[in-house]
Amino acid sequence: MTDTLKAGGTDRATRAQMIMDAAADLLLQHGYRRVTIDGVARAAGVGKGTVYLHWHSREELLLGVLLRESAELTDELVECLRTDPRDVLPHRMSPLAYLATYRRPLTRAMFTQDAGMIGRLLETEAGRQLQASKARLTEIYYRTLVDHGMVREELDLGQVVFGSISTAFGFFTVSGLVPMTPEMTVENRAAILAHVMRHAFETPDAENRPDLPVVAGKVADEYERFRDMCWAEAHGRGRETPA
Repeated sequence: MTDTLKAGGTDRATRAQMIMDAAADLLLQHGYRRVTIDGVARAAGVGKGTVYLHWHSREELLLGVLLRESAELTDELVECLRTDPRDVLPHRMSPLAYLATYRRPLTRAMFTQDAGMIGRLLETEAGRQLQASKARLTEIYYRTLVDHGMVREELDLGQVVFGSISTAFGFFTVSGLVPMTPEMTVENRAAILAHVMRHAFETPDAENRPDLPVVAGKVADEYERFRDMCWAEAHGRGRETPA
């Protein structure tokens, strides 16, 4: 594909996706330090100036790749929530998110802050905003469950948010501390995470609550807002104004 692509509408979005595809491939192959705008442009089959029509800098482009990854992962979770309201419960949502993240190396690198893969992108202002948005989404998620009596009363909201994030983070990082046997597949680890989340945070009757569809709908709406924000930010703020 060449620089003759039109600037507006679908063509602009298609071009941005093509450039992000190339950047994502290079990140996976070479890591953050070795990815350049020149290299991305060559891999995408466009001129260097075309990349800057979308993103002001290499960091903005690569963060756009991570935002797109976050949007796509969130879209998977929204589909689960719309299909089966029971997936809103921590013992179902957490393993779903764990497995979806594990399948996406760049998203996994974000979660574990893998400097070799993504450098210091999350330490930029935009990266910190992304992390803050994710933290707010987690808080909204658990506040919704608390409001509907689906989380154990002995824990306040802050304790639940801290405990759940710490638990999930541990499942990503523990492989460096505990030898993984062949039987300890990612699916088995997800099942263990489900067990921990159910018994640590949920009320015993949570799965039988009649308001599960209402709760799932509220959470899905919030996830969709986050997804749409990620999609919008991913496409950059370069010199073009979308039609």
